[in-house]
Amino acid sequence: HVERLSVGPPPNSTVKLPLPEQLLGDKYRLKHRLGQGGMGYVFLAEKLHLGTMVAVKFLDPEPNADATRLKRFLQEARVAVEVNHPGAAQLLDAGHDEVTGSLFLVFEYVEGKDVREALTDEGRLAFDEARDICIQVAEVLAFAHARGIVHRDVKPENIRMRRDLGLHVAVHDAARVGEGE
Repeated sequence: HVERLSVGPPPNSTVKLPLPEQLLGDKYRLKHRLGQGGMGYVFLAEKLHLGTMVAVKFLDPEPNADATRLKRFLQEARVAVEVNHPGAAQLLDAGHDEVTGSLFLVFEYVEGKDVREALTDEGRLAFDEARDICIQVAEVLAFAHARGIVHRDVKPENIRMRRDLGLHVAVHDAARVGEGE
């Protein structure tokens, strides 16, 4: 799937923001926006036919025509495939949305709060909980680093705390050492 994305939208195409309840082909239905980052928007979506939830990241509509940002988005997809670790959200699919003209990546959705939400709700984390989070994040990052991959956006919003006390690190914005800017 990732290799086919290298084509992207036509250079002069109009790219629009995706909307809740929009269908992505016959595979996904967008539910609501989960967040926004430097390169795009992340939506919660339902995988049709299975009823499971996924996280869909869209490249921001404004810079789609920017070759550097497009290259970085495609690089993120290729690298995400390599970070196959139980503590990292897995890339499941990738595509080009015909309705909005935007490229998208589909990641496993991890139910639970992100660390920023936990800090906002609780004020601060207990020492043992904070230590466990740091250890688990360090394990995921060490796994990625051993493969020459650097996560370029480690922040509380990219670390989801699962109900079973495990966590998942979003591998959005990761790159192979020596690639990217």
